[in-house]
Amino acid sequence: FAPTGFWARKIMEGNGITGKFDAVVVPAPAAGFVTRVYNDGNNLFVGQTCPSDTNLDGALNFFDVSVFLSNYNAGSLAADLNGDGVLNFFDVSTFLSSYNMGC
Repeated sequence: FAPTGFWARKIMEGNGITGKFDAVVVPAPAAGFVTRVYNDGNNLFVGQTCPSDTNLDGALNFFDVSVFLSNYNAGSLAADLNGDGVLNFFDVSTFLSSYNMGC
């Protein structure tokens, strides 16, 4: 498996999925992509996509903005898009820049 762009797989399905993985081992993402694990509460997805595709569906839309804002407001490092370990304006700026560039 040698991904060259967007990919996502549902790896778990059930009611009320909670918790997180200690590590996710996948090939390195293609340039401009990030590895993401997304839990919508009933499905768990893993994949690689552009940084602003926060719900891992391969499209940029309202749902990505909603997931980013929810993560940011909850203090989740899933919203730390610039990777400095701190949630601040720079993460919002990184999200908006990435969103405007598209996937």
